Formats: sequence, structure tokens, C-alpha cells
Amino acid sequence: MSIDQSLKEIRATARANRLSKPPVISYPHFGEYNVAINILLSRIFHDAKVIEAPPMTKKTLAVGTLNSPEFVCVPYKYTMGNYIEAVAEGANVLFQAAGGCRFGYYGELQEQTLKDLGHEVRFVSLLNESTFKAKRFYVKMVEAGCTQSYLTFLRHFLFAVRAVLVIDRLGRFYRANAAFEKEKGTFKKARVAMYKEITEAKSFFALPKIEKKYFKIYKSILLNKPEKPLKVLIVGEIYCLLEPSSNHYLEDNLLKNNIEVHRHVDLEKGMLHNSYKDQAKMAGKTDGYIKYVLEADGTFSISSAVEVAKAGFDGIVHVKPFGCIPEISAMPPLIQISSDYKLPVLYFSFDSHTSETGIQTRLEAFVDMLAMKKDAST
Repeated sequence: MSIDQSLKEIRATARANRLSKPPVISYPHFGEYNVAINILLSRIFHDAKVIEAPPMTKKTLAVGTLNSPEFVCVPYKYTMGNYIEAVAEGANVLFQAAGGCRFGYYGELQEQTLKDLGHEVRFVSLLNESTFKAKRFYVKMVEAGCTQSYLTFLRHFLFAVRAVLVIDRLGRFYRANAAFEKEKGTFKKARVAMYKEITEAKSFFALPKIEKKYFKIYKSILLNKPEKPLKVLIVGEIYCLLEPSSNHYLEDNLLKNNIEVHRHVDLEKGMLHNSYKDQAKMAGKTDGYIKYVLEADGTFSISSAVEVAKAGFDGIVHVKPFGCIPEISAMPPLIQISSDYKLPVLYFSFDSHTSETGIQTRLEAFVDMLAMKKDAST
């Protein structure tokens, strides 16, 4: 539907298409960004009920897999499981973010699957265009039943974006230092308190204050950090990077092994530096390891790998869903970077049949190898 079409007409269409039951809105889990997503939807749809899908479990993946085509990637299966479990809790308006790969086409199939299962749902796919425009986003929200003005919507939208920036900026500090806290659990306790304050904040201008406050709290946490800790970069497909259950809590496991963890892909970079032009610039700065944009998150993977290889990191972990074409395309350059810089790379390919025990075994062996390699070089 054209942006220039009158909002009065769009609202009339939305009313005509209204579900027979009051709207109950839900969305798939997406790591710590659930905080910002819930804020955005709760405030935009202030007169509707917004619920979070039940916590991710093995059952979520099993239900999603049972109702998914065999060869789709695991993000589809997890989100399908989220939708089915949310519908069981009463949800009838479902949001999907879409993406820059096959995931951008999954909304229609997931909607049809839910209808085939007998559920009356409205499915809203967002951000499946090459260039984000706030007005288009607003039109989607109005079609879904938002009754607020564009300016009010924009205020709530900017609040949610600023909340994401707080989460990402403090998240980078957390991953770099949480492994070395003297009193275990201090960082997580502070992070939970931060989420609560973000959720309860009344104005946009409260968020920079929260960011400043928690940076001060984070920096005050006592550390027992060695002068040269093991440093590992995690790269790969964005869903497997940012949704902990999909990567079997890889970051937490690395932190438990006293590793300084870095992840150069997050929503801040995804929102601000994810245009084709931005990615073309990244590809041009990879010292020839790639000449073209790899689409989705593949360019980020190579650009980040080259950066940390030059910085003397100890290892890289590459994660992707089984069959993810952009990340498969990123693997040959990663292999070459690993060879040129003598930088170990551990590859994980996730699907519904991935063995958690196998992941733990490979990760432990990788960490032991990094530690022995570092000891041998000192």
C-alpha cells in the first residue's frame, strides 16, 4: 500500500479487517531485545494487550520443527514455535521482523501455516525492504490497528531505538568484563535492574541518564582480570548471534571459561550501518578477502574477522543456521584469514537436531587449545 494513501483510508481498511476477538499482540523472542520490542508494541498499541511468547525451551523448537518445511533454517523453526505457543496463550496479532535473506519470505508461509492449523491470526511483517522508512513502518502499524497519531508513534519508536542503544552499548562492556567479576552474578544482577529501569522510564531523555548510571555501576564492579585475557570474537548470522537459545547460550559458556567476548554485530549496527552502501565500504576494507557484499550478515563476519585478526585476538567462533547461504559464502574467506593470521576459528552450524553435548565438547576443546596456544607464546 502506498505511503501517500490517506491514513484515514488505511484506518478504515484496518477497522474493516479487524479480528472478531480483541487484539492480543505477540512477537518471537530475540534475546535481550525483547525489552525494547515489548516497550515499542505496548506503547504503540496502548489499547491492546501485548504478551511475550512463553520462554524458549526444547519444546518450542520441537513444535516449530513439526510445523515447518524440512529444509528451512533454524530461525524459522524457533520463531514458528514461538508463534504457536503465543497463539496458545491467546495471541492473535503476530509480528515478524523479516530480514535480508530467505527469512524475508518466511512471514507469508508462517501465517498460512497458522491458518491451516485453525488459528484466526493477523500476521504483520516488518522491515522487509532495503531501506527503512519510518512512515512505511507507521502505515504497517496502522494496518495492524494502531490508533495513535504519526507524531506519537514516532516518539515511541525513537524511545525504543534509544533503548536498543543503551542495551547494546552496555552489552559490549558486559561481554568484555563479566567473565572476570570477583563476585559471580554481579553483572547479571545489574543488567536485570537496568532492563527494569528502561521499561519503566517515562521519557526519551531518561534513557541517556540510565545509560550513564549503569556504565558507572558496571565500571564499579570489582574485577580479577588478567593483563592479557583470552579474547574471542563471535561472528555469523544475526538470529543465531543474538538469540541465546538458538546458539545454546554460547556467550555465557565462553564467559564461564574466563574469556573476553566480543560480538561486532548487534541491533545498533544493524540499524545504523546496514545499508548496501555501508556493507560495500566494509567489503572494501577487508584487504581483498572479499570483493563484493555477501548479503545478510556475511560481510560483517569477514570485516569483523579481519579487524580482530589485526588486533591480535586469540580466536573466532562462527555461528550460522544450517544451510545459511550468506554465512556459507563467508566461510572460505574466514578459512583464509585463519591461515594467514594463525587465528583459530571454530565453526558451528545449528539446526533442530544439533546436539548440545557435542557443542559443549567442541567448545571446551577450542578453549583449551586457545589457552595452550597463548601459554606457548608467552
